[in-house]
Amino acid sequence: MKGKVAVFNETDRSGTILGADDNEYHFSLDGWKGADLPRLGHKVDFTINGESAEAIFGDPDSPEPLTIPQILFSFKGRIGRKAFWLSSLGMLAVVCILMVIFGALGLDENTLAILTLLITLPLVWISLAVQIKRWHDRNKSGFWIFITLVPLIGSVWALIENGFLEGDTTANNYGAPSY
Repeated sequence: MKGKVAVFNETDRSGTILGADDNEYHFSLDGWKGADLPRLGHKVDFTINGESAEAIFGDPDSPEPLTIPQILFSFKGRIGRKAFWLSSLGMLAVVCILMVIFGALGLDENTLAILTLLITLPLVWISLAVQIKRWHDRNKSGFWIFITLVPLIGSVWALIENGFLEGDTTANNYGAPSY
């Protein structure tokens, strides 16, 4: 039967497959025949044994997780809350470290302004790419990024949607989950 990995827990090495018949089948890693570990949204072909899945083969055409450059620079695909927060906190850390370095160097105003501009441009791009992929995970257009332009409520709305609400657990208009 065909299906998708709906849940996989690396700690207890087990998970759940949502079959094409809309039933859930539990599996352990012992039944997994793929070279890589199962991942959320991974398409599979498996044999049913009662309420369990066995002889599980991963579909080679199932989408791979996004790479770090894809997460940071591409506007396509989806990312979950973990990747969103790690990217956001990583950008904040980079800015803080660079501020300390620039302050220690005692740079003049013009040099500092040029360096700040050179750092801000890639950070804006990365921020847009990460946020748009997070909106995609919520099955919303990347144009929802403009909600932040609404005074006061817009930024709060974006923070709640992107930072705290779970994305679609199955494939949506923007692809399968990549986490």
